[in-house]
Amino acid sequence: MEDSKNIMTINEKSSVQYWETWLSSGKVCPVFQPIVSAETGKIYGYEVLGRLQVQGINGNSSLVSLGSFFMAHMSYPNRNGKTMMALKKEIDQKIRSIALTEFAGFEDDDSCIFLNISPSSIIEFIENPKTTLPHTIELIRKLGIKPERIVIEITEEPINAKPEIIKTVIDLYRAEGYRIAIDDVGSESSNLDRIGLFHPDIIKVDLQMLRRSVFSRNFKEILLTLSRLGESLGSSLLFEGIETEEELYNALNYGSRYMQGYFFSEPNQKFQESSVFEESLYQNIQKFHERKKKEIYSILGWEESIQMNLSNLNFTITNNGSKIELDTSPIVNLNIEFFRLYVTDNLGKQVSPNYYMLMNGKIAQDESFIGKNWSWRPYFYEHFYKIANSKTEWVVSSVYHDINENITLKTFSRNLEGNLIVFIDISLVGS
Repeated sequence: MEDSKNIMTINEKSSVQYWETWLSSGKVCPVFQPIVSAETGKIYGYEVLGRLQVQGINGNSSLVSLGSFFMAHMSYPNRNGKTMMALKKEIDQKIRSIALTEFAGFEDDDSCIFLNISPSSIIEFIENPKTTLPHTIELIRKLGIKPERIVIEITEEPINAKPEIIKTVIDLYRAEGYRIAIDDVGSESSNLDRIGLFHPDIIKVDLQMLRRSVFSRNFKEILLTLSRLGESLGSSLLFEGIETEEELYNALNYGSRYMQGYFFSEPNQKFQESSVFEESLYQNIQKFHERKKKEIYSILGWEESIQMNLSNLNFTITNNGSKIELDTSPIVNLNIEFFRLYVTDNLGKQVSPNYYMLMNGKIAQDESFIGKNWSWRPYFYEHFYKIANSKTEWVVSSVYHDINENITLKTFSRNLEGNLIVFIDISLVGS
């Protein structure tokens, strides 16, 4: 009997009638979560979110998120045949209408508003067009809101059609003068092909989502990749889900132009004064600046120390025809703890064994890598660029992760006679 009760409960919650009853228990309303600009320190805009305002027994009201309603998939139509898609559309348009009406009367003309639009709602408009333009465009025109104050945020919902179909409607929004944002990049359903196809003005990155799904090193690498991607595409990064000072620093460190989260403010029913976070953000940016300077100076000091020691290094090279051998005793005497040392020709082909430093300070050799080409590795052509612009014999690569060895490295390199290059990989402990 208990199992049948559970089935009934599941079926009830899977019905449009259940959700209609739930929604009727309160009043649907929008809330606005501020998005802060790292450039100005002021509120750049607001994301519109849906809430159900429920009256409590004691007379006080509380706001309940509509997230579970909008995320519900399986549903049974009500007695009149209304589908879940139709109910979602009805509630979504109601929230958007209230929000935009309030925003139209907001005196801060410099702020913008972010409107969440799901791929399924776009597809529904394409397949069952009741008007020539999307409801949002018609409403904004009617209210007289300037197009540049609107950001259309494409949600992370899976796209059950060719993305090119959705692009036709996105192009309508863009032609109207709205900006486009891609939501929750890094989530399961937000694929990078959306970024390439839609070329968004803003890429939203959910720090909480990324932190839950990956380990610390991978988390950093993903953020770095997104930062470079945004920079190369001319898209601004918006980091959401910021709850702590550390996450604020992460956002600043990876090029976030805009920031959002409970660290600043929870969603409110009212708009806020634009400079409310300006002073506190300025103080946090100062702290970040000092912390970043210390990190940079520490890394530079470490690099310069190794470069100085290596400048005293003279390799004795022996060419045995099939391979190049190095006398590694000089580097052992310099007390530089390296992970790997080897020589390539100027095309990237390895011509020496790998030399490894063991825990006891002795050197081991591995000839199995002779003949392999490493020109595909990120540091190889970086070496040519840096050596041409450097006043030192030794140059150092950017940080990279060696997939085979599962270790984070920086590579120090210099040219040798005979069009040879020596590479010394040094691990970054704790990276």
